[in-house]
Amino acid sequence: MGVDISEDYRNIVQPHLLLVEDDEAVGFFDALIKRWNLNDTTIRKIGRGDEFERNLRILKTEFVKDKLKTIGIVQDAKDNPTATFERIKRTLTNLGDSLPDSYGHGSSGSPIIHIIILPDGLNSTGGIESLCLRALEGDPVLPCVNGYFECLDEREVPYDGLEIDKAKILVYLASNESIKNLKELASSDVLSLEGTLFDEIKLFLTSVCNV
Repeated sequence: MGVDISEDYRNIVQPHLLLVEDDEAVGFFDALIKRWNLNDTTIRKIGRGDEFERNLRILKTEFVKDKLKTIGIVQDAKDNPTATFERIKRTLTNLGDSLPDSYGHGSSGSPIIHIIILPDGLNSTGGIESLCLRALEGDPVLPCVNGYFECLDEREVPYDGLEIDKAKILVYLASNESIKNLKELASSDVLSLEGTLFDEIKLFLTSVCNV
């Protein structure tokens, strides 16, 4: 079922808007914004692909554009980060919005548009879950998680290899009594935000939320 968010886009009054793919991403970024003490930001899901363009078109008919200072767009790289970025730019062009000059820069229009591709820009495939797995490196549960998928491979049990990181995070969360979703993971000390892994996200959110 597609993402239908026309009702959610009405009555957005805060100056900063963050558009993410789904409910899990809404929770994840809500937790990050709170941990980094950022303010005045509304988070809404928008889907990806055709859903993204359709819902962005709906959004533009629902919000009062003059009230928005910035829009941040978050998408998973999936199997091709560059293609994901180019698809976002094509959608913005089709809808008459301004474009960033290049990845990592904001647009020159109003509202200013920022784009981030997860897990690490245009450098690799994956998504939010891929980033979380990197941040969890060294966690004693991860060898058990990896062992589960090794067992599936040995027994030739099929699974979606393109969604392997998402599946690994689900298995990881199933092992924890107190953390059941990405929001709770991002809110916890289990997911360290120190080091360089989250630098790009922090810079992105600061650019979106602090203008």
